[in-house]
Amino acid sequence: LEWTLSMDNLFVFHLVIDAFKTPTEQVHKAVSAGIVGAVFIRMIFFMVVYTLLHVSVWIRFPFGLLLIWSGYAAAMGGDDDDDVKVEETSQVRIMKWML
Repeated sequence: LEWTLSMDNLFVFHLVIDAFKTPTEQVHKAVSAGIVGAVFIRMIFFMVVYTLLHVSVWIRFPFGLLLIWSGYAAAMGGDDDDDVKVEETSQVRIMKWML
């Protein structure tokens, strides 16, 4: 599973680098920053989840419901969002406003 996710990340890096037209001499720096950022964010996420699971036993139920709901949504197919324009999403608008 970890190998598959690593290969998936390579494709994501490639898409992001192509989308932002990163100069060739800065690709190494961008990939290194992406890897360090991903490790750092994953570490913080694991520490927060570990703390939540040990402080509050009841928090397992919402996480379990989220897993059941996402599994059901994935099994049913649902909307693929192929026609979504990234520039018009709320996340991009908020980031543009912040930066």
